[in-house]
Amino acid sequence: MGVKKVKRWIKHNVGWVVLKMIIALINILPLRIMYGLANGLAGLAWILRVRRQIVFNNLNRAFGREKDPQEIRAIARETYRNIAKNICELLRVFKFSQAEIDKMFTIQGREYLDAALARGQGVIGLSAHLGNFPLMGAKLVQEGYPCASFIHGANEARVVRLFFDIGHRLGINLIPVSPSHASVRQSLKWLRENKVLCIQADRNSPQGVFVDFFGYPVATPIGPVVLAKRTGATVLPMFVVREVNNKKALPQSGKNLVNRASLVEGASEARPHNKKALPQSGKNLVIQASLVEGASEARPHNKHRIIFGPPVELEVTGNKEKDILVNSAKFTKIIESYIRRYPEQWLWTYKRWKTKPKKQGEQGAVNSK
Repeated sequence: MGVKKVKRWIKHNVGWVVLKMIIALINILPLRIMYGLANGLAGLAWILRVRRQIVFNNLNRAFGREKDPQEIRAIARETYRNIAKNICELLRVFKFSQAEIDKMFTIQGREYLDAALARGQGVIGLSAHLGNFPLMGAKLVQEGYPCASFIHGANEARVVRLFFDIGHRLGINLIPVSPSHASVRQSLKWLRENKVLCIQADRNSPQGVFVDFFGYPVATPIGPVVLAKRTGATVLPMFVVREVNNKKALPQSGKNLVNRASLVEGASEARPHNKKALPQSGKNLVIQASLVEGASEARPHNKHRIIFGPPVELEVTGNKEKDILVNSAKFTKIIESYIRRYPEQWLWTYKRWKTKPKKQGEQGAVNSK
C-alpha cells in the first residue's frame, strides 16, 4: 500500500470514527447544551479557517458592492453558527421525537401547497441550501405530505448510508442522482403519483445552463424545468429559515461578549484598545462567547419556518433550449431573493461559481458533455 493510500485510509477511517463519536455525543446531550456545542464548534471552525476564504470570496462576489466589510464579516460568522446548528440538529434526528419536530416548525403559505396538490400533477418544491433544508422534509411528511429529495454521491460510502438512514428516520424518500436514467424515472413516477419533490436548484451543474446569480453567471441545473414540462407539476418556491430570537435572554455581559467576538477571529483584533482588559486569548473568547450564545438560543427551541410561495408559471416559447434557459433564470432569481432576505442562512461554504463559462460573458449555453 502506497503512502497516499495509507494517508487516505487514515483520513477516511479516523474521520468516520470522529463523526460517530460526535453523533453519539449529540444524541445524549440536553438540547440546550447541544446548541452551545454547535456554537463552540462554529467558533473553532472559524479560528481554523475551515473554508473561510471560500466564504469570503462568495460573500464579496454577492454583496461586495452593497455591504461594507463589517457586514460581510458578520454574515460570515453567523453562517458558521447556522451550519453547525443545522448539522447538529440533523445528526440528532435519531433522538428527536415527532412531538419535538412538530414544535420546531411552523408553516407559512400552506394554502399554496394544498392548492397545487389539488391539481393532481405533483409539486416541484423549488428550494436551495438555505436553513436546515433536510429537516424541512421531516415536517412535511409529519403533516401528511409525501416528500422526496435527491441525494448526491459522496467519497465515503458509509456517509451515504448514514444519509439514507437519516432519510429513512425522517420518512423522506431519497432519490440517488446517479445513474441519471434511474433518477429521472423515479422522479417522474413520484410526481405522477401527486407527491412533493424538493429540489435544491442552487447546485453547481456543469451540465446545465449559465444564468445570472448575484450579477455573475452560474452553471445551473435544468432538472426542475425539464421535470415540470414533462409532468405538468406545479413549481412552488419552498424554503426553510431558522427563527431564533432569544438573544434578549442573554445577560448584558454575555451580549457584549458575543458582539465583540462575532465579527473577528479574536476579540483583540477588533478592539485593540481593550487588549489589556481581555482575560484570555481572543480565540478562547470566541469559543466561550459562542457557547454562551448557544446556551441562550436553545431556550425554548430553535424554531424553523417553512415558507411556501405562490406557484411559478413556466414560460413556454416553443423553443426547448430557450424555455430551459428562461425558466432556469427565473427560478434562480427566486432563490437569490430568498438568500438576500436571509443571507446568513445560505451555504456560503459551497463553491457555487465554480464552473466558468467558456468565454467571458457567455451565458445560456446548454452543455452537452
